[in-house]
Order: sequence, then C-alpha cells, then structure tokens
Amino acid sequence: MLILFFTIIFIAEIIIAGWLISKIRKLDKIVCEFNFRILPLKDLFKEKIILEKEVLTSFNQKVKGWNDFVDKKKNQYLKIHPQMIMTIASFILKNDWKKVVLIFDIIFGIKKLLAK
Repeated sequence: MLILFFTIIFIAEIIIAGWLISKIRKLDKIVCEFNFRILPLKDLFKEKIILEKEVLTSFNQKVKGWNDFVDKKKNQYLKIHPQMIMTIASFILKNDWKKVVLIFDIIFGIKKLLAK
C-alpha cells in the first residue's frame, strides 16, 4: 500500500514537472520572439532616451531660471515696498489733501490711458 502511494505521488510530480517545463518553453519562445522584434529598435530607443534627457535637462534649467527670477523680483519688491509706503505716507502727511488727490487722479488717469 505504501509503495502504491509513493508511486502515485512520483507520477504526479513527473506530470506537474512536465507541465511546468512545457509552460516555461512556451514562455521562452514568446520572450525570444519579443527580443527578436525589439533588438533592431535598440539604437532608436537609445537615441530617443538621450533626446528626452536633453529636453528634460533644458526644461529643468528653464524652470530653475524662472524660479531664480521670481525669487529675485520677490526680494526686490520686499526691499522697495517699505520704502514706497514710507515715501507715500510722508508725502501725504507733508502736503495738503487736494494735491494728493490730484496726483493720484493723474496717476490713475495715466494708468487707464495706458491700459487702452
């Protein structure tokens, strides 16, 4: 009885091993066909990858330049902004209101004229 059990198990293992070997061979054929199709395009892929690297590097440099420009203008604005407030405040406090209103009226008029 024990010999029959081990014989059945052995035959089952041989069947499973044969099935696995046939699946591995089929997959190997598929991989070989795919490799045969891809190998001629290998150089083209390399060229495209190099081109994409150059494009991304250029884009990265432009973005970095834009960020530097924005940071520069931000720092420049933060330096000028308090000075402008102090200048306008001293101008308003020093002169009469009619002159201040007239000057702001002229500034907004020029701005509207330039916008058209």
